Amino acid sequence: MSTTRLPRFERRAFVARTLAGPAVMLGATWALVALTRGHAPTAAEVWAAAGLSSAATLIVASLFVRETPYPRVSYVLSAFLLAGATLLTAAYPVDPSRWARATREIAWLFPWFFVSIHSGTPRMLGACTAAKARWLLPVSAALLALAIHLPFLLDR
Repeated sequence: MSTTRLPRFERRAFVARTLAGPAVMLGATWALVALTRGHAPTAAEVWAAAGLSSAATLIVASLFVRETPYPRVSYVLSAFLLAGATLLTAAYPVDPSRWARATREIAWLFPWFFVSIHSGTPRMLGACTAAKARWLLPVSAALLALAIHLPFLLDR
């Protein structure tokens, strides 16, 4: 069994990205909670929180875009799908307090999705590069996007 070792600068860069991903996710989650908890949020605060969550998703995804084992198009499509899904929730004509309750619990998951898909070893992630798996990531992202919309769609 042969093991490949990353050069020192690549290991440091990987560790930095792996630490930066959760840091961005946690910062965005805390800001989202600060914007929408403890008072009745306004429509502007809902849009700001949705935009912040979408930006966090795109930032975390961009940290790993150069080294992802997934096809690049699938990866970028998934990032924009999840970011757009969060923004779209702010457009629902519901009470902003209800939006905060329904969305806050799941919006943190979108940036974390991109951190977690890179947590395996290169050998484990090798199957993701197969041609059959090119739609695995966008389908997973679409299911997550559906999960954030279900509370609004079922309430109609």
